[in-house]
Amino acid sequence: FLFSKKLQQSKLAQILSRSLPLAIMLLLALHGVHESSKHTAALVGVALTALIHLLFKQPIISIAAGTAAYILLIHFDMSPPNS
Repeated sequence: FLFSKKLQQSKLAQILSRSLPLAIMLLLALHGVHESSKHTAALVGVALTALIHLLFKQPIISIAAGTAAYILLIHFDMSPPNS
């Protein structure tokens, strides 16, 4: 609380506040795709999440849609097998 005024005026803090959420989301998405046994389903989920977020700018809707797509692909095994 003592430094909040200085942080709000800091250029570095402003840059980090804009770029860190995207960087963290990207790292989590890449880790999820890398660790998934169904890479295609994970990539479709991530791509759908990104597309819906770019179109509607609603994080809850985009995350829910991407998660639903991933779960449906896994449940119905619509993704091709990994070789």
